[in-house]
Amino acid sequence: MLTTLTRIPLNEISAALSRVLPKEAYKAVTGTRAELTDIRPPYLREKLEEVFGVVGYGWWYTYDDMESEYDKSRNSGNPWTSTIKTLKLYYRYVDSETNQVFVSEPIYATGGISMDRKDFTQRGALTNALGDAAKQLGWQKGVYLGLIDHKNSEKWFKAQQERDKALVEKGKRIPGTPIK
Repeated sequence: MLTTLTRIPLNEISAALSRVLPKEAYKAVTGTRAELTDIRPPYLREKLEEVFGVVGYGWWYTYDDMESEYDKSRNSGNPWTSTIKTLKLYYRYVDSETNQVFVSEPIYATGGISMDRKDFTQRGALTNALGDAAKQLGWQKGVYLGLIDHKNSEKWFKAQQERDKALVEKGKRIPGTPIK
């Protein structure tokens, strides 16, 4: 069986990454008319470590040059824009029968953001690109499908806890959690 280094079966990576987070993880996106929800960046890194292991070994990323440009004519008040054209996310996995460790193929992503400070746009572009790569693995699928948002996440989280409890009471493993 192929698993991540934390013993999550590869076919359950999406289940692990799409688990509903505590309500504190979600926030409203401001500055837009649409009712959008953002996920606080520390929760992504925490979940990636939970699923793949420590950053730098269990998972890591590389990216091509980051481009930052200043355009004071922008009317939005956000003259700085930073862009990452290609980020590659990798993770290690293991064959539990042979203990042989492998490296995944790269998961490609892009990212960018405009803000009022260059240092903020650079961090934001990296966060955006990393989130884009993780989204391809199932990261917070319910948010991207429009099911979970900053207003109803607590309800979804409680329902998930109830389902988890019922599985455990039946002696079953929760999908997206490590195998014993």
